[in-house]
Amino acid sequence: YFILDGVKIYNIPVLRVPKTKIYISYREVINKVQNLNYHPDFVVAHHSSSFLWAYKLAKKFNSKFVSGLHQSDLHLNFFDQFLYKKSFKNSYKIVCRSQSVKVRLIEIFPEYQDKIVVGNSGIPKQIIEPISFFKEKANSWNNKREIHFLTACVFQKLKNVDVNLLALSSLKNYNWKYTIIGDGEERDNLEKLVRDLSLQDRVNFVGWKSREEVYEYMKNSDVFIMVSAPETFGIAYLEAMAKANIVVGAKGWGIDGIVKNGENGFLVTPRNVPELTSTIQTLLEMRYNTASRIIYKTWDTVNNYTEEKVSMEYLRNILAAATND
Repeated sequence: YFILDGVKIYNIPVLRVPKTKIYISYREVINKVQNLNYHPDFVVAHHSSSFLWAYKLAKKFNSKFVSGLHQSDLHLNFFDQFLYKKSFKNSYKIVCRSQSVKVRLIEIFPEYQDKIVVGNSGIPKQIIEPISFFKEKANSWNNKREIHFLTACVFQKLKNVDVNLLALSSLKNYNWKYTIIGDGEERDNLEKLVRDLSLQDRVNFVGWKSREEVYEYMKNSDVFIMVSAPETFGIAYLEAMAKANIVVGAKGWGIDGIVKNGENGFLVTPRNVPELTSTIQTLLEMRYNTASRIIYKTWDTVNNYTEEKVSMEYLRNILAAATND
């Protein structure tokens, strides 16, 4: 164990057969917990692979069980359906990691919608730039000559970076630059697409960067664009908002529910090139008054999604379940 903020954090290894969902008996874990002379009030499990374990632990200790779901948990087979129904029936709360996961879960299990809440991720408060920085960013849109777009991600197909390139390629008569941070399996394809679209003088691949370096790129960019799907959440959106970027995300995925289209950012249907092109054109033609309104809304939004605030909301949702019982 280790101590964090005066709290003991125990890390009990759980052995698993590699590349399978076969785990060593949960009784071993229960015995280890019992040996700590520890009786939990709540057992919280994230990801479906841990639901059965956590439910049995909660039942053993007469604890309240809370299940948490991510986007990857919604690819259900017959066994998952059975497992979820058993887990959800015995859950005090079902915490979804984003609004989009909540919407999809209610479609599958409408009978549990009264238990379902959203538990978003948050960012460290200290990475949010002061309001003076947001004011400077807003003022920079006054007679802006060139818009700087940015994406930071693993180069996978679901990130839809190719769609960004296709949309931007039809707007060559505007002044813009596009920086892409990251690497991955799609890099060769993306670099080839840049050449095919004759965008070499506009698009810059800079490779992997440390988190601190990414923050610097975000501070110097205007628009963070990542219309990825499927996406559970995407902490990079909040990090970009913390650096006064106007963000463009995917409708129905990830940041949808935090970003409201046209208010504190933009949402676009995934892989819809004409729609994304229209949104980017709106940004390229955006006047100071509109840009500044969105940037100040971004400031308000991101300050509501610090680690402290989202974790307290998470706890309130769990404790409310116990209170209502």
